[in-house]
Amino acid sequence: MAIKLIEVTGEGEYQEQIQYYVLDITIEVRAKTDALAVEETNKLKDRCIECLLEHGITSDEITYGGLEIWRPWYQKKKVEKYAQHTFTLRVGDRDRLGKAVDQMAKLFDEDRFHVAMSMRPPLFEEKEQGVDKAIKAAYQDALRKAKLIAGEAGKEIGSMTKAIELSKAKRKLTGRGDIDFRAENGRASGSIGFAASLGKPDPDAVPLSERSIWLTYKFTFEIKKEEEPDKDPPKAEKPTQEASTKEQENKPKETKKKRKKEPKGSDT
Repeated sequence: MAIKLIEVTGEGEYQEQIQYYVLDITIEVRAKTDALAVEETNKLKDRCIECLLEHGITSDEITYGGLEIWRPWYQKKKVEKYAQHTFTLRVGDRDRLGKAVDQMAKLFDEDRFHVAMSMRPPLFEEKEQGVDKAIKAAYQDALRKAKLIAGEAGKEIGSMTKAIELSKAKRKLTGRGDIDFRAENGRASGSIGFAASLGKPDPDAVPLSERSIWLTYKFTFEIKKEEEPDKDPPKAEKPTQEASTKEQENKPKETKKKRKKEPKGSDT
């Protein structure tokens, strides 16, 4: 008889904390010659890094990205050249990063100086304990569903036979505190947006220091077999010749009583 099975899915959730905020900074200088553009860009870069170090950023949190020089093709009639430096900040404290960047922005007080900042998705830290709890929660969720479905059909659930991990979805909080399910499509990786003013946090803002990861598993359970009542009662077994012989041997032997002889010639 084929084994009857039931397949259900279960979800479990765990949180990932932000480990680093990542900010790309590009500083640009416009000048009449290549040499002048490079010279002024180098000076501006050194001033920017010194300012960041003075306001809480450490040297190991700054990664230099390189130098680039060019002249836009649509400005061939102009002699101006452009040079830019790029570096990346990777900082664990968002407030400290925001205050340092606000101070650095004050250095760009000329029209020929330009700065561009772009936040990358933050780097999250995954803890093994949280993942284990999510897997257990997914199993309990699937087991509850399986018992509910089987119970409605008058059946009972047996042991689990198979488990398959289906997906890992990233769901992040939006600025209003609700969950953004668009992150499940894989294109959004839980990026956290910076406030308009990095150095002035909003006291009413929702903390965006974590994101939820949802694990989905598919579990297969057996359905217990129902005990069928016996239609015919079991027939008594006929004793074999050997068994009957042993039974006769074990019976106690009957002793015959001797009849007393009456004396001859006696009258009754």
